[in-house]
Amino acid sequence: MSNDAAGEWMHLHDASLRNPFFGEVQHRLMPGGIREVKLIVKPDQELGFELARAALAIDGSKSMMQPFAGHLPKMLQKNKNIIHPTAQSVAQYLAANAKGQVAVTYWACGDDGGEIEPIGMMSKTDLDAVYFSGPKQWGGGTKLTPVVRYFWEQVFADTTGPGLAVILTDGAWDDDDHGHLQELTEQMCAEVASGARQSMKTVLVGLRLPTNAGEIDHIQSRFSSLDDFVTGNSVDLWDHKWLDEMEDISEILVELVQDWPLGVGGYVEAEGTKVLTTDEFRFGMQFQMPAGASAFRLHLNDVGDYEQQLV
Repeated sequence: MSNDAAGEWMHLHDASLRNPFFGEVQHRLMPGGIREVKLIVKPDQELGFELARAALAIDGSKSMMQPFAGHLPKMLQKNKNIIHPTAQSVAQYLAANAKGQVAVTYWACGDDGGEIEPIGMMSKTDLDAVYFSGPKQWGGGTKLTPVVRYFWEQVFADTTGPGLAVILTDGAWDDDDHGHLQELTEQMCAEVASGARQSMKTVLVGLRLPTNAGEIDHIQSRFSSLDDFVTGNSVDLWDHKWLDEMEDISEILVELVQDWPLGVGGYVEAEGTKVLTTDEFRFGMQFQMPAGASAFRLHLNDVGDYEQQLV
C-alpha cells in the first residue's frame, strides 16, 4: 500500500474468526499508521422489531437438482433432499419477523435460467406443511436480475417500512446478467435515496455443496462485487453470507439494523487507549485505531466487554 492510499477492506466472513457478539467485522490499513474498523453488532432474535415484508428466493438451476434429490424417484427424495430443511427454516424465520408471512419463489428456472416460479405468500401454517422439492422446470443457466426485479417491482412495491429479501444459491450468475443487475441496483438505490421507495435489503446466502466446490472463489467474487458496489449515494442494498459460516439465522439481519440505535453507551479501546466514546452506540460502528494494534475491546456500559482479534 502506498503512503497516500487506503488498503483493501479485510472482511472476517468466517464466524469462527469473530466474537459471537459481532455479526460483521471488517478493517483496512489507512495512511499515517492507522487501521480503520467497521463492525455491526449481531441482532438478537428477541429484539422485538418487525419487517414490513420479507421474501425468500430459492435457486432452481439444474445444478441444484442433486441437492434437492430431484434426480431420484419421488419416494426416495425426502430423505436425500438437503435443501428443503434449509429453505423451510429460513422461510419460517422470515415470516416470524415479517407480520407472519413471507413471499417465496424459485428463481433461475427455465431454459436460460431467467424464469421465476412464484409459490406465493406463505404463513407459518403453510410453511409447517410445505415440502420444497424444487421448481417445475430446472434452469439451464443462472440469471439473478429477474427475481430481484420481481421482488422490487411487485412483492415490495407498496411497503411502508424496511424489507428483507433472502436469495439462496449454489452458484454465480452470468456476466451479462451481472451488468443488468448493477444497472437495476443503481436504479433501486436512487429510488431509496430520494425517498420514493423503502429499502429492500437483499442478502445472498451461498450454499457450499460438493457440486460447486471448484467454483467457490468465483461465487465469492460475485458476492463481494455486489457488497462493495458503489452507487454514488449512501444506500447499501446488498449483503451476503455463507450458510455453513452462519451460527444463527439472525445473522441475515445484520446489515439491515446497522443504523438502528443500540440503546446503550460505552467506548472502544485499543492498546489501552479509548478510540471511540459515545453515550449511545448504533448497531453499526466505525472507528480508527493504531495500525499495529492487533485487537480492540468494545465496552458497553452495564452490559459487558467484547474483544475482537483482527491480526
